Amino acid sequence: MTQLGLDQWWPLALLPLLLLPFLRSGQDRVLYPWLGLLPVDRLSRLSDWLIRGLAALAMAALIIALTGLHLPEEIEERTTEGVQVILVLDRSRSMNDNFESDSSVSRSDKARELMQELVERRPDFLYGVIGFSTGPLRALKPTSSGEAVMAAVRPATSSALALTEVAGPLVQALDSFHGRPGESERVILLVSDGELGVDGQHAVRLRLWTRDAGVRLHWLRFPSPSDDVVGRPSGWESLRDAGIPFPDVLAALEVPTVEISANADDAMDALVASLDALESGPVSYQHVVARRDLDRPLYGFAAFFLLALAGLRSMELERWA
Repeated sequence: MTQLGLDQWWPLALLPLLLLPFLRSGQDRVLYPWLGLLPVDRLSRLSDWLIRGLAALAMAALIIALTGLHLPEEIEERTTEGVQVILVLDRSRSMNDNFESDSSVSRSDKARELMQELVERRPDFLYGVIGFSTGPLRALKPTSSGEAVMAAVRPATSSALALTEVAGPLVQALDSFHGRPGESERVILLVSDGELGVDGQHAVRLRLWTRDAGVRLHWLRFPSPSDDVVGRPSGWESLRDAGIPFPDVLAALEVPTVEISANADDAMDALVASLDALESGPVSYQHVVARRDLDRPLYGFAAFFLLALAGLRSMELERWA
């Protein structure tokens, strides 16, 4: 059962004020020589108690709203049928270059567009999101919520530094699969151009982590003018000679690899087809249900009660004709 939470408790001390409308009605008195001449007016008596009740309800709604009543964040265990995909998105400065020479669309914009299409076409897949430039930035743990995935993709593809190091993000992507049982295939989808740098220490660590990891690597590649220095640390002139070509790193990993050119007209069809060819099965994951504040509905109820109270008060008889 979902439990309610309060941000502050002191407004609850005002709850005794709810008795005031029942102790004194607050209505104007109308003088009359002898009440015995007046007939019994059950409707007026009913409206009198209704006014008192509405005043008490309005006060209660306002007091409880001041406490910050909310449904706290919850973690639910869910199961989905589909491939587990960790999106590793390049956010280095080179991704701000034009996607094509005759296009004003940047590579980052195109990457977001392609990820949107992937999530829409395969909503049952489990997606995690990691952005990177000089280091990894975990944007989202694996989930099947398309809205959450795209909300994480947008900042993960925003511009960062000119430098690029890809081994660290891949290691973090591998770590996302650890302790996550499931019968479906595990895929790291690298979305990047050719300007990727790998230092030797991370390359060794990456090879150790991929051993017996049971993962596949799909590289959605955006060709760049500097493809002749693929794998060398972009912008690190002093380390350029020490850079390890990324294709050599992939060969050393001994993991199934699929490379797809993002410039191809059928790039998304090829990517979806390669993922559909993999074995899918039930996989459990933790879904975070965000905190839900209840103060706005309470203020709405208070406004409704006050309007109803004002309507009843407007019908009161102020003097005898």
